[in-house]
Amino acid sequence: KMVVCAAEIHDSNAKTDFIDVISGSWYESYIASAVNKGIVKGQSETEFGVGKPITRQDACVIASSLLTGDFTGEILFADSEDISDYAKESVRKLTRAGVVSGMDNNCFMPRVTCTRAQAAKIIWEILERR
Repeated sequence: KMVVCAAEIHDSNAKTDFIDVISGSWYESYIASAVNKGIVKGQSETEFGVGKPITRQDACVIASSLLTGDFTGEILFADSEDISDYAKESVRKLTRAGVVSGMDNNCFMPRVTCTRAQAAKIIWEILERR
């Protein structure tokens, strides 16, 4: 919902066929809006992952859709090898743009749950750069 609102792409009539998205729920149109704009894909073709925590690397994949520009360079975190291939470009982009930084001991901790506060900071930092 946070990224959909920040991107101003909410379509209150949007629907989705994910089996774990309850039709008419408060979040259905936000998920469907994000899917329709290519921001999220879901955890499989049939399930979105409602109620499951979002990892730091997945938050970067979602949020990076808001940031435009070319942010090349290496990922310099001590645990950069732990970042999934699908998320590396997004983490690189947000790191090089100064949006995300490491945690303790220069580790990114890609598989740790992203808190709401961290997600809000990521979105705020991106909006400040637009």
